[in-house]
Amino acid sequence: VEVPATDGLLDLDRGVYESGTAVGAAGSPVAVAVNQPASFVTQQNAVREPDLLDTANRYGVPLGSVFVNPALALSEGFDDNVYATPRDRIGDFVTIISPSLDVRSNWKRHELRFESGADIGRYREQNSENYDDYRLGGEGRYDFSAQSNVFGGASFNHRHEPRESPDNENGTMPTTYSDVQSHLGVFQQIGAFYVRAGGTFQDLDYNNAPSANGIINNDVRDRKIYELGTRAGYEFTPGYQIFVQGGHNWHSYSAGQDNFGFGHNSTGSFAALGFGYNGRGPLTGEFFLGYL
Repeated sequence: VEVPATDGLLDLDRGVYESGTAVGAAGSPVAVAVNQPASFVTQQNAVREPDLLDTANRYGVPLGSVFVNPALALSEGFDDNVYATPRDRIGDFVTIISPSLDVRSNWKRHELRFESGADIGRYREQNSENYDDYRLGGEGRYDFSAQSNVFGGASFNHRHEPRESPDNENGTMPTTYSDVQSHLGVFQQIGAFYVRAGGTFQDLDYNNAPSANGIINNDVRDRKIYELGTRAGYEFTPGYQIFVQGGHNWHSYSAGQDNFGFGHNSTGSFAALGFGYNGRGPLTGEFFLGYL
């Protein structure tokens, strides 16, 4: 099953539902400027009084009505099997430079966030494995009231496929691809009940890769993924909820068939019933049973 390395489908704070399918806006979810939420319902409440000191520690330096968080990470590592081969392994040192910039609003109502970053990898000897991954995205939430909002976002990602990926085509250079994602949804709370619904879109475009035998045709992997879903829950006591969720997705490939003559267009659905805990303290969790 080919799943690109993305940042997760819309999560509890901003999304439609949680799922193992990887679709979502770049980076972490829309920030919620609040200490330990008392319950699931208050976690969804859009109008909040932020704790400025705690928020600054987590989200960056306050600058007017926004928080700005620039960062630069540098790491050095050694890979004893750069090409992920079962024998004749080749090892090499790799340096990874990761700049990023996160800007998010500091408002009591509504929310906006923009994030950009890159991961630049340079090998000491195996220069064909060098890569330049980068991303740019934004997301936000508009609050109609303390119990109702609309949220959405979009991102563009340029990535490379790691050699250990099961979809690696063993080209002389890593396969690169672009990943465009977007999501849009609504949230409504009525007392202890809430409902969240929306959709996601993902467009994957793989570049052809050189190999010892010519050019690897990766256009047959290009596809668009559409997904609609909803989640409804009831908080029967502070910090405890039961919920139901479900969705439907469509996978549409640009090419009718792959290099071996097989088609991959598909549709799928799922439904689940679950229980969640989110009390004061570090322990949170969800358990659910479902059908795919």
